[in-house]
Amino acid sequence: MIGFTCPSFQRYVVCPKCNSIYNLEDCIIVQPGGKVASATCRHLEYPNHPQAHYRKPCGFELLRAVKRHKSKTSLEAKKQYCYQHLSDAIGLLISRPDLLSKCEQWRSTFKNGDPELLSDIYDGRIWEEFQTLDGKEFLSLPNNLALGLGCDWFQPYKHVTYSIGVLFLVVFNLPRKERFKMENVILLGLIPGPAEPRKVMNSHLGPFVQELLEFWEGVAIWNKLSQSFVRVRLALICVMCDIPATRKVCGFAGHSATHGA
Repeated sequence: MIGFTCPSFQRYVVCPKCNSIYNLEDCIIVQPGGKVASATCRHLEYPNHPQAHYRKPCGFELLRAVKRHKSKTSLEAKKQYCYQHLSDAIGLLISRPDLLSKCEQWRSTFKNGDPELLSDIYDGRIWEEFQTLDGKEFLSLPNNLALGLGCDWFQPYKHVTYSIGVLFLVVFNLPRKERFKMENVILLGLIPGPAEPRKVMNSHLGPFVQELLEFWEGVAIWNKLSQSFVRVRLALICVMCDIPATRKVCGFAGHSATHGA
């Protein structure tokens, strides 16, 4: 009603015990007679462990029965992970006026200043290396975007210990004064509470990693502004987190770890 463009999210079912994610249709078991029941988590944390009891699946029930109108019941996820597909997010972004042209402004300032002065990511080694990768042009071509991934948790309620995580993306091709504006930040995923994932976030990052592999080869995105398809390539070049989140996102050992991964 007030003109907001809301992102469309895919909702995954999350195992409350091990944080594995599933599509909803894969969590419903149709029993004889048409009744439906919840599937259990099939995740194996240690599939090659020499002891048999470590090779058992998680086994936690994924759905719960919720009463509806007129005593009807339906199955709903105990926990949900909301994820916005990159193709949808990038499509909304590039359909904004002048955004793609702003993503090309860095070329006029790239390496034009004092070589000893590092004032932005454009002055660093990584940005220079991503101009050409594996003998193929990347940042040196238009519509190829370099992304930064951020992750953090916050408390949405007062007087209650309940932590919700957020995954977000920024486009480093945009000028520094533009890239962190709210309208230019991509909300990638919302990680459900009440607590943070204990060790790693591989399950929550899985859909993002799969889409990055596709975008590395190039994906045709519909540009509503120009009414045409634009071939876009993406690369993740930076992870922006505090130390605990970095351990979970990148798989680094914690500060108190005594054994390497």
